[in-house]
Amino acid sequence: MILFCSQKTISGLDVVEYKYKHRVGPLDPDDQYILLTVKYSEKEFEKELKRISLVKAPYTEPIKYNDKDFEFPAYVAHLNDGHNSEFALVDDEKNEIHYVYVQWRRNR
Repeated sequence: MILFCSQKTISGLDVVEYKYKHRVGPLDPDDQYILLTVKYSEKEFEKELKRISLVKAPYTEPIKYNDKDFEFPAYVAHLNDGHNSEFALVDDEKNEIHYVYVQWRRNR
């Protein structure tokens, strides 16, 4: 996860939710997703938003702010780029950031 990988550890973070799912099916494409939701203090929330906005994503264009295509404002590293998407959804009311990574592979 490009948007979260610069964090050295999640130790000490207020992790609200973590989900990982990997699915392999004979008729469906293989896919997996990771969802990590972290709650921040007001100061740390602003600091994290700044950090995310400055992330230099390898193999992609710069991180893009998008407030039209998601339920929450988002910082997007990849969106349907090849076979993956990665973005961070920003919940300003709760000072939470939902880090999302989705990867899929077409049927062989």
